[in-house]
Amino acid sequence: MNIERALLTFKATNNLDGLKVKILQMVFYPILEYYLYTMIITTITGSVNLIVMMTGLILNKMNTTIRINLSNSVRFSKQLKVTELEMASPTSFLLLCIDKMIFFSIEALLFLCINMSILIFLTNTALSIHNLINLFISSMVTLLSGISLSFLLVPIALPLKNANLLLNLTTSLIFIFSGCIVSTDKYPSILRLISTYFPTRNGIVAARASISGEFDNSMVFSELKIAIVCLLLSIVLYRFMEKTAKKNGGIMSDF
Repeated sequence: MNIERALLTFKATNNLDGLKVKILQMVFYPILEYYLYTMIITTITGSVNLIVMMTGLILNKMNTTIRINLSNSVRFSKQLKVTELEMASPTSFLLLCIDKMIFFSIEALLFLCINMSILIFLTNTALSIHNLINLFISSMVTLLSGISLSFLLVPIALPLKNANLLLNLTTSLIFIFSGCIVSTDKYPSILRLISTYFPTRNGIVAARASISGEFDNSMVFSELKIAIVCLLLSIVLYRFMEKTAKKNGGIMSDF
């Protein structure tokens, strides 16, 4: 990991002039989106725990932001014919992606802190230090899971002509099976079983439980296991892609 290289990568792939607008969007747009979902669910069910539901939405949005940022960064590199040069360089392509992820993770943490602070203020919720620590632990493990999934998607998406299709499909599946709006406990048994193996789901459950004072360590460890599996798979795929690209003189043909 090289901070100077990471900073140069960030400047090359981001419009610094638009940071103020990005911060404003980070604050106002998600809150409006959360309230929209809340009104929809309230209309259907008749009642909803606002802070519990919005916590799931915030964590899901945080990880979605990471996936979008990393995917866009890699996609732009591919469009500019830079990806092959990155793979041919002495520095591992995975390390280059980690450099990019540093600032994407900082942005995600900023998003989390701002939105959770606003949520706690709007709902006038008093959380004890113990609950805040549990919420922080759950959120960090959920963030790690989102980072691991983002790394896993990059080597899968690069050979595709339409990488956005994979990104949108993944986002939709995570949105459903993470239970960020409706708890997966209300799902049919088969879907509930599948959801337990989806990234971010267990982290969201742990975060919601920490707010209500019913923190469960097992959910955190389950999320951590999923994050480690995704990370190990991504390392294998990155190495395979690098070897294939160097052997063929480029990334595999689009399909």
